[in-house]
Amino acid sequence: MIHVITGPPCSGKTTYVSDKKKTGDVVIDLDAIAYAMGGETRQEYNDDILAFSNTARYAVIEKLMKQPPERDAWLIHCDPDEKALKRYSETGCAIETLDPGADTCLKRAKEAGRPEWTSAVIDKWYQKRGLHSAHDGRLNSPQKGRNAMD
Repeated sequence: MIHVITGPPCSGKTTYVSDKKKTGDVVIDLDAIAYAMGGETRQEYNDDILAFSNTARYAVIEKLMKQPPERDAWLIHCDPDEKALKRYSETGCAIETLDPGADTCLKRAKEAGRPEWTSAVIDKWYQKRGLHSAHDGRLNSPQKGRNAMD
């Protein structure tokens, strides 16, 4: 089974997958790929690393969709677009969205010392769904060149 785990930053996607996966399961996580390619931390990487990491991730996703592994696969995808969701659904993936609420995500981001852009991406995730974060009553835009909504 392919499990697609979606949700805003700091919603617990990586922790959820870590708790659920078994030894030998395939895990596709953009943050982990970017870190392996030279990111400072799992959430801090430059635009070049992000571009190469996305290329690698999408190549693995393509292979996964065409030839699912015998074991479970876990795909962490913060905010898949309609085309991706349709493909995941048509391929028989189990799609789960983790949503602990904007306030919880923002609190976790602050407590974890996440990069400055994280709160803006959390706000954007909720705004896209017609939900607004209570984050100081305003919605911010992500930093230029950084789109962690993939």
